[in-house]
Amino acid sequence: MKKAFFSFDMIVSLVIFVMAIAASFSFLSYISTPKDTFVDTIKSSADDLAEKIKENASWSVYRMPILINSPNTTNATIEKIFYYDSNTDTDSIIIENENLSEINSDFSNNTVIFSPLLTAGQNLFYLIYTKNTNLTKRTYSTDLNTSDIWVNNSLMNVSFSTTGLTNIEFGGSQIIGGSGVTLETTTTPTLELGKIRAKKTYDNGIDVKIYNNNSKIIVVSNHTINPIIYVSKSYTNQYNGSVNSITTSGLQFNSIVNMVDVYGSSGIAVIGNNLNVSLYNNTYNEIRIYNTTNFEIYIHDGTYTNALVECDMYVNPPNTTFLIPQDVTGISYDSVSLLNTSTYSTLKNYFYSSVNFNMTVSNFSIGTKRPKIVDVIVIKYPISVVDRFSKINQSQFDLAVWL
Repeated sequence: MKKAFFSFDMIVSLVIFVMAIAASFSFLSYISTPKDTFVDTIKSSADDLAEKIKENASWSVYRMPILINSPNTTNATIEKIFYYDSNTDTDSIIIENENLSEINSDFSNNTVIFSPLLTAGQNLFYLIYTKNTNLTKRTYSTDLNTSDIWVNNSLMNVSFSTTGLTNIEFGGSQIIGGSGVTLETTTTPTLELGKIRAKKTYDNGIDVKIYNNNSKIIVVSNHTINPIIYVSKSYTNQYNGSVNSITTSGLQFNSIVNMVDVYGSSGIAVIGNNLNVSLYNNTYNEIRIYNTTNFEIYIHDGTYTNALVECDMYVNPPNTTFLIPQDVTGISYDSVSLLNTSTYSTLKNYFYSSVNFNMTVSNFSIGTKRPKIVDVIVIKYPISVVDRFSKINQSQFDLAVWL
């Protein structure tokens, strides 16, 4: 039987080979396992930080559909009570039409006021608002101007006194005369002015409302009154369901009507639900209303036909319904801007961050500057940016992190 023969050189070579293999495994373990652990740790910290930033910079914008069913195609004025939560930012309120175009609006005494163009049938609008914010109220152009004794817009000028309305001018002509419109008041009214509506309030519970770019005057009382409207004698025709001429002096008619219109080349219509009305031809044409709590004065060009749609809109007002709002949530650049004003140490403590970071989004850079000699990992995170109109823009922010 032959014995195994190993030379000294063979043994040395084998030892060197085994040591090389061991060294290779040791080196591979060194360059892979610690590096993978480092990357995983950094990425995990970055993901946690990104979620905290998203949560802190996010907001919700509420988009409430408004359905308005109108009997006519016309410009209308909508006044609807909006029941809102105590944390609702009422200065954030915006009204958009179905084409997502903003339209002029006001919010006063829990009431949303806007003047949309309606078509006959169903119309869709949106009421948009936020909560727990402090946004700047939107401003709109208006033709309403006021003083202590008058309110005017581009169509008419209305003067006030302690007894009611003393004058109405329309198209450069005086519509009323004498005592004007008596409302059984005795004090000077106070003024509430918005962009859509000016409201004069008498202390006995009577409000007189005039609107932007509109020739109507709404009178609302918390008790029955017997107003008298003294109309210019230049008007020689009257309509109370049929057309009649204003003839001899004295009583022209007494009836329960929804509208009486005294007119010539222009006219003044008194509109309401089943008004008890008399028309007299005395020193002035006197429209006397008995035991009413609300009515409208509508000034117009041409004959009574121009007031018929206005009457229909008053007697059969559009049915306005607020639906359930949609919650649109995403990043707010205003919140990002607020973060941008904080110091780095404040942010790092606030987010309990175990890593250093820098976030860039849009024109903002939040955190500290990236180092040049340290390993930095940059991760891109998709985000949805939501503006105050509830419009969504898909974007991303870059988060750079390092130890």
